[in-house]
This record gives sequence, structure tokens and C-alpha cells, in this order.
Amino acid sequence: MRLRAALLVALWCGATAAQVSSGQEDGGTSPSAEQSLPREMTVLLHKASSGDAVAQFRLGLAFQLGKSVPQDYRLAAQWYRKAADQGNAAAQNDLGLMYRQGQGLPLDPSQSVKWFLRAAIQGDAMAQYNLGLAYATGQGTPKDDAEAVRWYAKSAEQGLAAAQNNLAMAYRDAHGLPQDNAQALKWFHKAAEQGLCDAQYNLGVMYSSGSSAKADHAQAAQWYRKAAEQGCPYAQNSLADMYYNGIGVPRDEAEAAKWLAKAANQGYALAQLNLGIMYLNGSGLPQDYKRAYTWFLVAGEAGKQWTERMTPRMSPTELADARQQAAAWIVQHPADLASHHCAPGAIVARISDESAGVVTAETSSDGIRSTSGQQ
Repeated sequence: MRLRAALLVALWCGATAAQVSSGQEDGGTSPSAEQSLPREMTVLLHKASSGDAVAQFRLGLAFQLGKSVPQDYRLAAQWYRKAADQGNAAAQNDLGLMYRQGQGLPLDPSQSVKWFLRAAIQGDAMAQYNLGLAYATGQGTPKDDAEAVRWYAKSAEQGLAAAQNNLAMAYRDAHGLPQDNAQALKWFHKAAEQGLCDAQYNLGVMYSSGSSAKADHAQAAQWYRKAAEQGCPYAQNSLADMYYNGIGVPRDEAEAAKWLAKAANQGYALAQLNLGIMYLNGSGLPQDYKRAYTWFLVAGEAGKQWTERMTPRMSPTELADARQQAAAWIVQHPADLASHHCAPGAIVARISDESAGVVTAETSSDGIRSTSGQQ
């Protein structure tokens, strides 16, 4: 028998902090044991010490990433500043990021905006994105959606996927410009086709909800799958919903359970709740009250009403075992979704081009419901 459940939130992933790697204060110092460096790093160090701005930037990047030299944010920041002071846009952007993150120098959002602006004016796409993000969030400068969109658009036109995704969100949500689903769909497509999983997920939501004009569940499933295969837990949960309900794909409870497990094991509470309900009902996997109870406990507040309903049905031994398993899972997964690129505050780096952010929700009271809801 199926139990009724209030389920899944429709989260719209948006880029949240586009970052590049490097940057900090003046006075670059060289490694004390230069002879121990690889030859290419020795050559780079000599060029940087001679005032070559590109070499200074590359040396800063090496120190930030710990490539061929020990990772050292302070030295990274020093070499970035040397290059930034000579007008190197990439170094200016990375110096801004180090101020934004407090890496190698004091946390100072207003300084980060200053350096982002210098690089953005020179046409650096990542800096334009970072500047747009600063205006969108009000970090280091007064919040200004219109100005955020202006810089996102400049970056998006240069092909930066994170900026394209955020510009699409601005069109979708009418932040800084008139609401326009056609434009939102266009820019989500551009970012999604570059492989940005947040945009792929957002595109799936648009096709699933019909906000793109007419609902296209097969297209929604296609884009959810692309994002899910990259590890996006929200897309995994939405894809599970489609398999569970047979929407856009053949109905397959076992496949739904597989994708729910992937999202649940990343710490997504609503997927944990859904997985618990599937164990409770024996949907797509063997019925197991103890496992169901364990996932409800792991889901925290989202699973509270279910633990309360199940407690009278469980033996003291089953309750103790489930609580022990839930506690062990939580200890092994302390970061929850915090480190995932789809989580609020996640960092977007020049070397990875990942993005982040979460927006809105939909709930249902019967069976598994997708995160592909309305705003």
C-alpha cells in the first residue's frame, strides 16, 4: 500500500560565485631552493622576476594551485598583484577573487570589486561574470540587479557558460530586466550545450514545467539525465521522479530508486526522504522498514513526520539499529551539500567553470514529485 508523502523541492541551480584561481599583495618572493624547482618553473621565475606580467600571472597561478611548487596563497597573491599592477586582466580578476575569498590576504569584498572592475573593463569574461555576481549579491558594492545583468550579458556574449546560466535566470525571474522565457530558454540552452550541469538542470525544469511555451517531458528527461550523470543531486532527484511516474520515460521504479540513492548519498534531504518512502512502500527495491526509518532520520526535519509515524511500528532493536546507522552516515558525510557546485555559495573557478545557486520549490502530497515545479 502506498503512503502519501509531501515531497520534493524544485531547486533552480544558478551560478553563485564565478571564481578564477589566484591573487594577493605586493612584494613577490621566490622559492628559497630555486635549484630544486623543475626547469620550466625556474625559467618562469626568472621571467617573472624580470617584470614579465604574463609570467607573473602564471607563477601566481602555480602557487595558488600548487602546481610544480608548494601551494602558497600568500605568494600567489603577491605575484598576482605584480601582474595586476601592470594591467594583466587575468591577474586582476584573480587578485579580486583572493580578496573575495580571503586567500593569502585579508577578506575585503570592496577590494575584490575594484579589481574585478579593472579586469572587466578590459573585456575579461570571468571578471565580468564575477562583477555581475557582486552586483547581484551586494558583496562589496550596493546590490543592483540591472548592473548585474549588464555584466552577465557581456560575459555571456563571450561564451562563459556560468554567465549564460545566470543571464537566463535573470530573464526567467525578471531580475534586472523584463521577464522573458524565450530568452531564458535560449541562454540556458547555450550554457547547457557547453556541459554546465546547472543549466542542464534548469533547462529540464523549464521543459518539464511548460514555462518554455509547451511542456516537453521527453526533453526534460534528456536534460535532467545529462545533469544527473554529472552528479547534480537535484537533477538526479527529478530524473527519479520521471521514472517513478513514467513521465517522459518508461515507468521504472528500480531506476527511480537508483537515482534517488545517488542524490541521497550526496546529502540531498528531499531525495533521502523519497528514498525512505520507497523502502517503506517496497517500490523499486525490497521493502525494509529499518532502512526507511534510517533515511528518514538522515533527512532531518524533512523526514521528521515519517519517523514519528513509524516509531510505534518498530521494535526497540530496530529503532536502535536505525539510529546507529543514521548517526554513522551523518558522521561520514559532515559537509552535506555544502561542497557541491549546485549548493548556495559554491565557488566557480577558472579551471573548472562550475557554478552554483538554488532557487524555489514545488511540493506534492502523493508519491514522488520532481524538483521540476513552478516558481
